Amino acid sequence: MYDFRLLQRRDLFVLKEAVYKAYCPIHREFLEFQDVEIDIGAGLAYVPKANCAFSIALLTSDNIIGLAYLIA
Repeated sequence: MYDFRLLQRRDLFVLKEAVYKAYCPIHREFLEFQDVEIDIGAGLAYVPKANCAFSIALLTSDNIIGLAYLIA
């Protein structure tokens, strides 16, 4: 059985990493962990310094996969 708090932290990390990987090739700029705001319930991520938003989703199976799509 999972510790729910641990699962939330892992989900948050996975989603922030997905945003980082979607953001960096487009903006050619590195992000710090605190540069990305995540709202898991709304399925949104935001990078305030670049004023850009991402749609985010978690896929779970044996592994957890985070997806991030730039919102145009």
